[in-house]
Amino acid sequence: MSKLGLEYLKYIGKSPSDDSLFVDDVNDRVGIGTSSPDAFGLTISSAGAEMIHLISSHSNKTHIEAEAGNGSMWRLGTVDSNPHVRLEAMDASGEIKFLTGGSNERMRIDAGGDVGIGGAAPSGYRFEVTQGTAADLYTRTYNSDTSVTSDVIHQYRVNNDAASIYLQFGDATSASVGMISYIHGDNSMRFTTNGIINFRMEADGDFHANGDVIAYSTTVSDERLKENIKIVDDALDKVKQLKGVTFTFKQDGKLSAGVIAQDVEKVLPEAVAEKKIPLKTDDGLLYKTVRYDALHSLLIEAIKELSAEVDELKKDR
Repeated sequence: MSKLGLEYLKYIGKSPSDDSLFVDDVNDRVGIGTSSPDAFGLTISSAGAEMIHLISSHSNKTHIEAEAGNGSMWRLGTVDSNPHVRLEAMDASGEIKFLTGGSNERMRIDAGGDVGIGGAAPSGYRFEVTQGTAADLYTRTYNSDTSVTSDVIHQYRVNNDAASIYLQFGDATSASVGMISYIHGDNSMRFTTNGIINFRMEADGDFHANGDVIAYSTTVSDERLKENIKIVDDALDKVKQLKGVTFTFKQDGKLSAGVIAQDVEKVLPEAVAEKKIPLKTDDGLLYKTVRYDALHSLLIEAIKELSAEVDELKKDR
């Protein structure tokens, strides 16, 4: 034992054999309750459950303590039987628990890294929130905007009850201006914008829109967006090479009508594209699809050719 350790023991009325404080000045280590401090520098050993107990001098004393036993436990809070906040690490299970109010578990990180909030261990999900009633999960951010008098609130809410599950978007003006919801009663998905349900996806895959559906392949037709504009030639002959057919889809047996993409490709390749169709096959292969709006050009020009022939026949009468 170093001279410092001996002098301290004399000061507190302890004999050197008590090993209350041991300073290894050769290896720069300190031991409390042990004369064999380990390589970590400071070793505190106690025969009781509490290994470390630090108390502030404030009247409402707080403490930090570590305990041995079934696992390791760190506590932070007031000095009483129910510390207000507790972080508990159980060696046996490899879990970390966060408790408040003494023994009320609020969050847990299990050995696999999954996080559970709400007093229950995560059940195989990376992040899980549980509670006894309908579960709400709120996320809010505040964006300071100097152009207005108050901060803008960006709010996200996830709710789960017997009737629906929804993800709600809001701001300082309205807490539910936007929402994506699943309705249990009819298994539909509904999309709310500006406080109104404007889109709905039925359980059978039908999609309903309260306004126009604008897509590149069907509705963008402004002349200002186009170049190399040409009239379809020999439209009537090309139409004659097409077959109007009825058929059933292999996937679900639904009856439909239309044309065959391979036939269209021979006379108007611009109307045919190859795409993956995961909702039909999901096999990663490319299948031919028809832009039916492109067939309008054939029909329009074919009708004009027929009209011209009719006009010629009328002249010969």
